[in-house]
Amino acid sequence: MTLNYVSHPAEIVGSGEVKGVQKMVTIDDLKRAIPPCCFKPSYVKSLFFLFRDILVIGAFGAAAWFYIPEIQYAPARYAVWIFYGNMQGLASTGFWLLGHECGHGSFSPSKLLNNTLGWIVHSSLMISYFAWQSTHRLHHIYTNNLATSGLTHVPDQQHLFPRIPHYYTKEATQAIQPLLGAQYHEDRGNFNAAMWESFNKCQWIKADDVEDENQRAYWLKAGPIPPPESDMKKRAWI
Repeated sequence: MTLNYVSHPAEIVGSGEVKGVQKMVTIDDLKRAIPPCCFKPSYVKSLFFLFRDILVIGAFGAAAWFYIPEIQYAPARYAVWIFYGNMQGLASTGFWLLGHECGHGSFSPSKLLNNTLGWIVHSSLMISYFAWQSTHRLHHIYTNNLATSGLTHVPDQQHLFPRIPHYYTKEATQAIQPLLGAQYHEDRGNFNAAMWESFNKCQWIKADDVEDENQRAYWLKAGPIPPPESDMKKRAWI
């Protein structure tokens, strides 16, 4: 298979079906429901978020450099450093997201600008942009295929339509909700609580013990991963 790094992943793999709804909904149905403007990135909006994130990261860094070391009470200083690390991490994740959009071509209509800024953004975060870009495309093309991508999760709008910029995500999501009906799921819980739950409960993946791969489901499990010998004995390999 020759990989196409220009076409939309949904165009490469074809129109899959979303099962479990009253009427079969295809990826094409979902795409048609999304306003065309959502697939057209804006130079102004994208550059605004880029410079905003640079200013926020710079402000956090300056505060850490000039003010945190001046805190005399050690426990308070340590607590502020922890708080700073959390906030700077969140800001840097947003900065990384813009490089992520560059890799998908959803930052701007210009491929040259996307790759230039994507390389600068990800390089500043110690990420190899072009290597990440090529492997990340496979992640979207083979979403939920453990044999090829090694990852599985509940598919969302961003994984089906990665060319939609983040500032149009809400509009695009609202457009496809009527088609999905009760099958649309949204978690409105606390972000930090969700992160903690994922950290504790989603630590490794367990496959159903069935021979037919098409009938096999994969489950996120908590706790230490069983040694490979136990699974090999169960399958009578040793």
